[in-house]
Amino acid sequence: MSSPNRRLRDAAVALPAAGLLLFMPPYVLVFDQPATLFGVPLLLVYIFAAWMIGLILTAVVARRLVRQIDDSADTPGAEPGPDGRAR
Repeated sequence: MSSPNRRLRDAAVALPAAGLLLFMPPYVLVFDQPATLFGVPLLLVYIFAAWMIGLILTAVVARRLVRQIDDSADTPGAEPGPDGRAR
């Protein structure tokens, strides 16, 4: 079983890839319909919703990564790595 630190780093790598996939033509064309949602074209709703969800998820992952780095730096007996931070 992988550690939470490893899963968080994997999520940080996967988020940009998932974001890129969401804006590729096969997914975008699904929402390119003549329908509207509250008077706004469905394509625009999809683009801005996917963008906002990506921003929120990135912020959550970044905060957790920073918290883990700070927590590991405060751990007594932790050896500093080449960049001066605890491993």
